[in-house]
Amino acid sequence: MRSLVDDEIGKWVGLVKVIHRHVAPRFLAQADYIAGLSR
Repeated sequence: MRSLVDDEIGKWVGLVKVIHRHVAPRFLAQADYIAGLSR
């Protein structure tokens, strides 16, 4: 049972890492742009 839970957690962690790697640069660029506008 424990190994099944570990596999499930590992899957989610991997998914989050992939999403973060793809989304973070775009999100940071957008945040910089918005910060520039609000100045």
